[in-house]
Amino acid sequence: MLSGLLAIVFGAVIAVATFVPLGFLLRTMYRRGVVFATITGFCVSLLIELTQLTGVWWLFPCAYRLFDFTDLAMNTVGAAIGSLLAIAFTRHQRKTSTDAAPRVSAGRRLLGMVSDVLFLALVGGTLGVFWRLAVITLSGREAPTSWSPVEALDQWMPVEAVLVSWLPLAIQFVFVMVTGTTIGERVVLLQPATTRLPVIPTRLLRFIGGIGLYGILSAVEFPLSDFLLFAFVVASIIMVFTTKNHRGLSYVVSAAELEAGSSVNADSPVSARPT
Repeated sequence: MLSGLLAIVFGAVIAVATFVPLGFLLRTMYRRGVVFATITGFCVSLLIELTQLTGVWWLFPCAYRLFDFTDLAMNTVGAAIGSLLAIAFTRHQRKTSTDAAPRVSAGRRLLGMVSDVLFLALVGGTLGVFWRLAVITLSGREAPTSWSPVEALDQWMPVEAVLVSWLPLAIQFVFVMVTGTTIGERVVLLQPATTRLPVIPTRLLRFIGGIGLYGILSAVEFPLSDFLLFAFVVASIIMVFTTKNHRGLSYVVSAAELEAGSSVNADSPVSARPT
């Protein structure tokens, strides 16, 4: 009985936590309040539940999961909580002087990293769903009576792998190279302050030392890939707490400093001074 209760509690916590970044992003990046975040969280969760209930909108003869009102409620609450948590960051950003660089908290840095991982998962998952819908729909129109959707999906598996794993990572790469920050860092209002290397190598090293290596190790399978991915994640988390200003592994690798806010120019060179 106790284990069943713990499973229910754990599931509810996961359902809430999954939608916290959505509410946080809507306030920090798009300046939308808690009401908008709550409604958006409800609509997104409802879309997911209806997709499950209808067997991916009637492409399959029966639903592969039940409509879960608890998940719907917890997801909605998660989006609201994320919006409320973002208030502290937005208020702090408004009160911070443009001449002083505010310190970065470990929680804020970790939330940015989690947002990067969630971006890869959500974008990849969404592209994968729509790709499968397209393959099953288009392949089934001219198929013989013995046609199986599994065969069609297997045939186009390499394309699906590109869409699910590599395209979201490519988007992150372009974002880092153009803006100097990852999408997750932009969500939590973090950015590079100064660098010791030229801009392009700095941004490339920041990508490779962070979300880039995570995405590659997640997408490529070889004998030690799972172990290396686990070791990389653990090392990244540890370095958030052990590096100056919670820069983390990617900023150490790229020899860059980290700031909160958006008042300074990203990747500005370090002025010449005695070391």
